[in-house]
Amino acid sequence: MSMESQSDRPHWDGSGWQVEDLSTILDALPEASVVLNPDNSFAYISQLARLVPLFHNGKIEYPQLLAQIDKARSAGRIVEEDYDLVHPDAAVPWSVRVRVAPISPRHTLVLLEDRTRVLQADATRREFVVNASHELKTPVGAISLLAETIHDNADDVQAVETFSTQLVKESRRLTKLVYEIISLARLQDGRLPAKPRSMLAIEAINDALDQVRTAAKDANITLNTHFPQGEEVLVIADLELLTSALQNLLENAIRYSNPGGHVDVTLREDDNVVIEVADDGIGISEEDQGRIFERFYRVDPARSRSTGGTGLGLSIVKHVVSDLNGSIHVNSKPGEGATFTITLPRHNPQDTQATQIELKKEQE
Repeated sequence: MSMESQSDRPHWDGSGWQVEDLSTILDALPEASVVLNPDNSFAYISQLARLVPLFHNGKIEYPQLLAQIDKARSAGRIVEEDYDLVHPDAAVPWSVRVRVAPISPRHTLVLLEDRTRVLQADATRREFVVNASHELKTPVGAISLLAETIHDNADDVQAVETFSTQLVKESRRLTKLVYEIISLARLQDGRLPAKPRSMLAIEAINDALDQVRTAAKDANITLNTHFPQGEEVLVIADLELLTSALQNLLENAIRYSNPGGHVDVTLREDDNVVIEVADDGIGISEEDQGRIFERFYRVDPARSRSTGGTGLGLSIVKHVVSDLNGSIHVNSKPGEGATFTITLPRHNPQDTQATQIELKKEQE
């Protein structure tokens, strides 16, 4: 028969639960959890709760939470409440859901779920729906009005031709807006996951350039490219998503350039792969630079609408680059054009070879 010391024996606190087993359970919960003694000191604090500023001082000082604890003890039942907490160590108020449950005559369990990000995401979605609905009203209303005008002037060939041309323009704008709204929503929800692979950076650049050549010609904008000679610049990226991001940057550069201007695309390689799209257009103020990646934000709303801009292009670019583990920043001054720089992970063939060798060893 094995002998066990007093310290090795399971510890019971006399109220019917085992401390060691409870601690294992609480550490496995997604909520921050503490077990309180009658004087509200901590009998146990989970690993997650140790990271919560609310519990840093070893005691609870928030009146709202203390009142909830007293209510649960008095009623002898679980009490759940939602409220915001403000703490000096936190940048923004927390939106929390707190459940308080008496678990023994002496002990009370407090479970805290941080719902800040969830509520922020819900607010973002609601804002997105409102903004999208507002943006859709313009082309939908224009199409409706143009269709009525054409119907009322069916005998006027010149009027029908003029308004039909505008109708086509508005319908294309509506199609693009709907497509970009869907694309952005899918990117935000992770339904357009990036599938990075080793690829030539110039492949995505050339595909994007092919998509915008007609628009550049119509706007009298010259497209220039600056690529390394004799080098194959490899990047870890998703061809479709990277092409989409570059196309949006090029379309923006063309849109905000004056006739006779030029757009330069530069590719270079250092520790990472860097792709620059630069124009000599109207430029972006410092204030606008802090907001240009927001959904539906336009530097020049009148110009953007007249050229078919949706205000979603740069937001899509930001999401794509982020999904590809890259970064993007802008350098610009009003009247001096703008340069957007995308930085992406560089592919090293030797790394791939080493990885394949390691995988082969594991399989053996």
